[in-house]
Amino acid sequence: MTAIEAANGDDLCDIPKCLRAVRLNPWREAPATNGESVCYGTFEHGKARAGDPQWFEVKPATGSDYSGGTVTLANQRELKRLLTECQDPPLPDCVWCTAYGGHGTYALFVVYAALPEEIRDVLGALDDYPSVNDEALSELERELGAEAWEAWGRADLRHTLEKEFGVDLETMSDDCLFELFRVASECMGHDWEFEQGGQAYFDFARAAREVSNSLATPPPWLTDEQANAFAALRASISVEK
Repeated sequence: MTAIEAANGDDLCDIPKCLRAVRLNPWREAPATNGESVCYGTFEHGKARAGDPQWFEVKPATGSDYSGGTVTLANQRELKRLLTECQDPPLPDCVWCTAYGGHGTYALFVVYAALPEEIRDVLGALDDYPSVNDEALSELERELGAEAWEAWGRADLRHTLEKEFGVDLETMSDDCLFELFRVASECMGHDWEFEQGGQAYFDFARAAREVSNSLATPPPWLTDEQANAFAALRASISVEK
């Protein structure tokens, strides 16, 4: 009997609490290879039907635009990496897949009984601690923060600084704006924050006030780059006035 055949609907003992039993939807095409991305509706909640492997949804690696967050996003990415790198022994055919759905839904499904012990241990540990790998989580949040800065953060900071000082800062360089952002982050005690769904957030209105306060009374810890950014801001204010 293969691992897949043994992982049927009758074998639900000693399953981590973070896993939710699901079964293949008979009206959907089943995944055919490891790592395949399928529609979320490929599975439905419940015990596997006779002859089918027992699949499980990894709840700490599932989310959407309205649920989960950076932890679940990082968990899915890290678990996918671990599953992809399994070589000794290699995984049987089709014992894990990802899924997508409406409103940004993402999920990870596994045939738990067919996974190697090292992967089962990682899944079991999620019952006690929500993150698979804190370093991977930090790296993901850095990436999301960088993407948000490029997409809209820089423009938002420029806009709020213009409102704060009543000047046009279109000529201020991107590098200077980023250094001002770093100063504001330090004064506020945090970098990007992440809301439900993993959306990056930063209070740029408060950031502009912190920059204003620091312009009046520069902190002693400013780097040369940050001091230069404040000098450029002062110059812009002087030109406008």
